[in-house]
Amino acid sequence: MLIYACGAPKPTMMDKSEFRRSLEAALRNLRDVVRLGSMPLAAVLAPDAPRGRRGWELQAVLLRQLESLQPEQGQADSWPAHRYNLLTLRYVNGLSPDEACARLSVSRRHFYRQLGQALEEFADSLWEGLDEARRGSSVAAAPTTRDEWEQADQLELLRAEAQAAGAGDESCSLNKEVIRVLEVVGPIVQERHLGIHTALSKDLEIGLSPEILKQLLISLLGHFLTSNDVTELTLNAHGTDEGVCLKISWTSALPTDNDSAALRGLEQSGALALARLHGIRVQATSTGPDSGQCTLDLPTSSKQRAILIIDDNEDVCLLLERYLQSAGHRTITAVAGKQALEYARTTSVSAVTLDLMMRGEDGWDLLQSLRSDPATQELPIIVISVLDQEELALMLGATAFIRKPVMRDSLLQTLKAVLAQS
Repeated sequence: MLIYACGAPKPTMMDKSEFRRSLEAALRNLRDVVRLGSMPLAAVLAPDAPRGRRGWELQAVLLRQLESLQPEQGQADSWPAHRYNLLTLRYVNGLSPDEACARLSVSRRHFYRQLGQALEEFADSLWEGLDEARRGSSVAAAPTTRDEWEQADQLELLRAEAQAAGAGDESCSLNKEVIRVLEVVGPIVQERHLGIHTALSKDLEIGLSPEILKQLLISLLGHFLTSNDVTELTLNAHGTDEGVCLKISWTSALPTDNDSAALRGLEQSGALALARLHGIRVQATSTGPDSGQCTLDLPTSSKQRAILIIDDNEDVCLLLERYLQSAGHRTITAVAGKQALEYARTTSVSAVTLDLMMRGEDGWDLLQSLRSDPATQELPIIVISVLDQEELALMLGATAFIRKPVMRDSLLQTLKAVLAQS
């Protein structure tokens, strides 16, 4: 089991029973990256992660290790398959014990007995991986390498630039931006004698700023145009019930039994990171030995809303951004009261999430400022706090209240309800 990168500092030491308890606690909180980042297990399984990324990296390690348990086809009735299903349903899918029992058609007693055994075996396999790392064994293909930390830093820069670029218009024409982008990349197309074709439905409005959409298209096309094996590209887009589906298909001059170089490199490109930062679902697949396709589900202007996140905890901001962007919302983050008020007054935000306890500032005062300002008094405000002050928050002007730690479904359901009322 690959847990620890060669050349990294030795992990924090803990005995096996403590490791087992810590692992179970981390799995129970798998979707709460803020809490994960503060757990002792994060220092063991993600020792090199920067402070703000530790929770995310521990989550990534655990998800990868759980996915590695997935059995091969034809083993549905085997113990490895049952173990994978137990751990996945309970911790990845977040089903309650009763829901998991119903899904697996087993009694609660049988479920808990088998879940305990699955946890024990999972902990044993991870523990053995740690022992190999301490002995200096060359298990170098760990999921937490220094290259990944550099990519994480690049992602944070990309996040900041994307947020700044997306602070203006929230919609634009896909058709117009494609024309603009093709003018930019035209010299490369001519120089390499590439074929590039478009098939776009008319009047496709996208819920992104023109700057963001243009950068996204240039990044994607630029990746393919600089891949030596790509000879032809086709852009196809049409409206769907959910938004706009954009497909970029490519043909390679170098047929191979494996994925083309264009496909292998695409997953690591900044283009996909930029897309996912804005809640855009992306899927890249091979369609043949010499072809592939990248599909993007773009939001329409009526679906994407800008949400202002006010919290001085960077980990919480990252968590809320991820939840909101996964649902197609654009996010703007403020870590101080003055900055938050300025954003609320000058940017087109649809709702606000507000923490009550911020260093050097009072969230209650900020709530009152937002409610007393004519420019912001109608904004839906979702107070998110560890304080059990829901009744008071609502009396003082909050639209809704969520108790920390925040779960994705709770946040999105609450946001949907307050937006429907506004």
